[in-house]
Amino acid sequence: MKKDFILDQISWITQVQRNYDFDSALVFDSFWGFINFAQLNRLTTGIIFKNKEELTEESNINRSDLTEEGYEFYKMCYDKYCDGVIDRGKNAMDYELLERYLKKLRG
Repeated sequence: MKKDFILDQISWITQVQRNYDFDSALVFDSFWGFINFAQLNRLTTGIIFKNKEELTEESNINRSDLTEEGYEFYKMCYDKYCDGVIDRGKNAMDYELLERYLKKLRG
């Protein structure tokens, strides 16, 4: 049996000290956007969250939440996607980047 571990948790990003104004809602948006896309594309082992309103500071993504393909997908693009939403103001529901990486992964 593989060891389970937390891949990301909302509070790990929202509680980082910054020297600039930061909108923590963007973290929730990016977290939900990625999870929603992964669930819609069968990259998760089940439903992690049903909607964004369920998310809290302690919400996380565990390795066991993702299929093997989902974990590879996570490693390929999760940080890029979240950086785009959080740092560059991209719409979290704009799945262009995620769709491009999923197509690449599935060949």
